[in-house]
Amino acid sequence: MSTSPETSSRRVRRQILSWLPDGPRTWLRRFYERVSAPADRAQATFTDCGATVVLQIAGGPSITLLPQARGDIERQFRDPEAAAELSRFMSYTADPGVLFDVGANYGLFALVYCLANRQSRAVAFEPSPRLAATIRQLADLNGVADRLRVVDKAVAEAIGVRELLLDLRGGYVQSAAFAGTTSGSWHTATLPLTTLDHEVAVVRPTIVKIDIEGYEHEALLGADMLLADVRPMIFLELHLNYLQARQIAPSDVVALLTRHRYRLEDLRGRRRSVRGIARSWASVLHLTATPLES
Repeated sequence: MSTSPETSSRRVRRQILSWLPDGPRTWLRRFYERVSAPADRAQATFTDCGATVVLQIAGGPSITLLPQARGDIERQFRDPEAAAELSRFMSYTADPGVLFDVGANYGLFALVYCLANRQSRAVAFEPSPRLAATIRQLADLNGVADRLRVVDKAVAEAIGVRELLLDLRGGYVQSAAFAGTTSGSWHTATLPLTTLDHEVAVVRPTIVKIDIEGYEHEALLGADMLLADVRPMIFLELHLNYLQARQIAPSDVVALLTRHRYRLEDLRGRRRSVRGIARSWASVLHLTATPLES
């Protein structure tokens, strides 16, 4: 696969950053997080209750967790941009609807969505057998098992199976062993695939959240009908470094949205262009994509 000028340029910028000493590099990263993430960030408290943990989100629902889910979910609130993304997401949960939680992990977004309105439903897409099983347990613990359906498949551009990396210790799934994520517990596993276009034949979502560690290009390639006809609001976590490692230009990913007349914004509500996204120095961008009227 040839390397695009866009990914080559990004690789040069990342190389420049790697030459900086740890102190300045850490300062730059934290400075970027402070200036890029809105001040409005989801906050929460965690209370140990023996066999379970109670998560109370400020201004949001109370969620009963299992201990194995606590670490990952706590990180959602510690990371400034992730907490800001959840806060913005929560502002769309009052009205009833259907959420597609693509890359659900432990299903935090799906649980928040179902608990915010008793008429809302969610579909959690999680190919990890371990994580999918835990989501089902959490749905039952929180009384939303009848409204939260778990699909044990990865979302891709076509239905089938594919060899992906499965972390036997944590249960996580990735398309490749990216820098900083290598572990002795990664093993190749053949996992089933579905597409968003296939799933909309079952239920049509009003919101789609996508966080799949550099696999977002494939997910959107399999979403032509969803983007053209269903036109949900989309929360997209764009993993620029992982896309670069896979030699996929970020502009090719977001162009799949703008081609279908979606407006891209960052978490501060600022309009983001395809070119601006492609030139970003960030490792990850949290974007919202809103369908424009025809």
